[in-house]
Amino acid sequence: MNLPRVIIRILIVIILVAGLVHLLWDDPPPNDADLRLVPLNIPRDENAFTWFVEAGQKMPLDTEKDLERFYGCGVDAADAIARESELAEEIVHKNAEAIDLVKMGLAFTRIESLLPERYPHKAPHLAQWSRLARVMSLRAIAHSRADGDRDAMDDVLDTVAFGQMAAKCRGGSLHYLRGIAIKQIGYRALSEILPDVELPPDVLMEYAGRLAALAVDDEALANAFRADYMSETQSVDNLLDGELVVDGKRVPKFGRNIMLLRNATKRLQADIHRTAIRNVGRRPDQYEVSRAELESKKPHRAIPFLHRNMIGRMNASLAPSLERICRQGLAIRANDAMARLLIAIRCHHMKAGALPASLNELVPAWIDAVPLDPFDAEPIRYDPARKIIYSIGTDCEDNGGDEEKDAVVKIEF
Repeated sequence: MNLPRVIIRILIVIILVAGLVHLLWDDPPPNDADLRLVPLNIPRDENAFTWFVEAGQKMPLDTEKDLERFYGCGVDAADAIARESELAEEIVHKNAEAIDLVKMGLAFTRIESLLPERYPHKAPHLAQWSRLARVMSLRAIAHSRADGDRDAMDDVLDTVAFGQMAAKCRGGSLHYLRGIAIKQIGYRALSEILPDVELPPDVLMEYAGRLAALAVDDEALANAFRADYMSETQSVDNLLDGELVVDGKRVPKFGRNIMLLRNATKRLQADIHRTAIRNVGRRPDQYEVSRAELESKKPHRAIPFLHRNMIGRMNASLAPSLERICRQGLAIRANDAMARLLIAIRCHHMKAGALPASLNELVPAWIDAVPLDPFDAEPIRYDPARKIIYSIGTDCEDNGGDEEKDAVVKIEF
């Protein structure tokens, strides 16, 4: 027997076995107690989430078409107000029961998503909630045009509160993002009705104080990331324990265990989500980068299919999206501040008959201090000549109040 040839074969076998062990060797389970939400166990009839979901289900099926008809109403300027008000009142009337259910939900201070961990991304109520918020904002506008200033402001607060509760329901980033979008619908309604509101300044400042209590705190986003982590680790278990089909072909469990390592993948997810939670509330120039993302930027090996945990490593692609959500969290903080600032400017305008020359003129009569832009810790920008206030927005560049690039609020009075 040729001894060198035998040795070579033995070495080849050892290398193959070592490579297979490398591909299959999993990490220890992650210590992820800090990333797992403890259920609040709120009674269903005391959980605002229950009422909100029911409200969405009570909306007439043609509400979306009605809203499209309203926002696309092509009418002459002479009768625009009358025609739009009539249509708005019709839409509000048809959705009165749904709005009442939202208000019943808002009577409770606690909320928790009722969605099972196995399918948190299947949330048909989110689209319903957006439509419902638009209807609520229409009601605010209708009340304002009917000289119901208090009712209009109450409607705005209800819309903002609805968004705030949705954002903090611990239903993952989808619910958080939908919640802050709903708040924005309320703030747009505020900008539209505020020029015509004739409530005394002290009453308006009471509303500003109530808006301050509805600011979405950092814990809401941190809990959304925790809910996402729980969902994604559950998905890993489902992929490994259930059936997996790729391009119409069933992938055997042995093949899955090579491409997707349970614990290694969960540890990557834990690293990504912990980093995102640490970044919540920070300025973008202070953001940390997760180890998983740094690893993903290293040059790829020449043979991609020999990567250990090939599918699991794809989780690193989540990191940039979580950073974008952190920036959206800063954006809603800026919008919260600008909504209150807009009310303060309106109060000054009612008293002085003119806009302030600078935001410092509002201190201390209407505000304690000029709010800071969370993106750069500089005061919110104000241009009295162009009648705008603005935040530099998610790109962190001051574009001079460009409506396409900065977060701009117009002063319509």
